[in-house]
Amino acid sequence: MTFTKSGVIAGAALVATLATAVPAAAGIYIDRADRGWVYTAGTNNANAATHDSSCDGQDIAAQYYRDASPDTLRTLWNGSGCSSSNMSGAGSWIFKMRLEEQYVASTDYYSAWYYDYS
Repeated sequence: MTFTKSGVIAGAALVATLATAVPAAAGIYIDRADRGWVYTAGTNNANAATHDSSCDGQDIAAQYYRDASPDTLRTLWNGSGCSSSNMSGAGSWIFKMRLEEQYVASTDYYSAWYYDYS
């Protein structure tokens, strides 16, 4: 299986963070230590997930597209604060994702788009 994206989920560290198991080698994983993580998880990359690691009071989100509705931009917000995680419900394969951090009264931060072509 060949991947063309920023990273591959290693599994063990993230499984400890979330109650839902993360696959050993699949999907998209975007880690910005100063902001948080967003990644795909679950069977066939069916879930979007977020983790706020920055503890700066800014909400983070995963913006993503699913195979079943490739023209619909979806957003999974995590506004629960420092060291919190959030996971979407299961759906079709997520093929495109980026991290967003919301800044009140300022321009939001967006990472580049990352893709899973598997």
